[in-house]
Amino acid sequence: EPPERNMMLIKTTGVLGVDGVIEAKSELSFEGVNDDAYRNAFSHMKPDDERRFFEQRLKQAVPGLRLKSLKLIPEDMRDVSTSLRAELEFSVDGMTANGGGKYWISSNTKQGPPGTPIENQLACKHALQP
Repeated sequence: EPPERNMMLIKTTGVLGVDGVIEAKSELSFEGVNDDAYRNAFSHMKPDDERRFFEQRLKQAVPGLRLKSLKLIPEDMRDVSTSLRAELEFSVDGMTANGGGKYWISSNTKQGPPGTPIENQLACKHALQP
């Protein structure tokens, strides 16, 4: 299969507040082999393990990140009629604004000015290995 059919798509939206805190939500869509591999891994995890899995990988990308909520869809990983998705809500303190416009959400890259919505299609910076 072509790589385009086996991607993980991540859409993140958020706001950088004047206090330097980013409040954001990411939606992850697992496609092709990613759906199969992660679905299999999640089907063997307890909810606490799923949360730990995402927290560890997110904190590798953005130290200090706090995962506020996690929702895996479908709830029953055996339901293959629905594509695997994850919805994450998180916050990060200590971010600064450098320049105008919209930028990537990361502690070591640029963010938009305070109070500006940040909307990006993000490529995975770190591999999320199941």
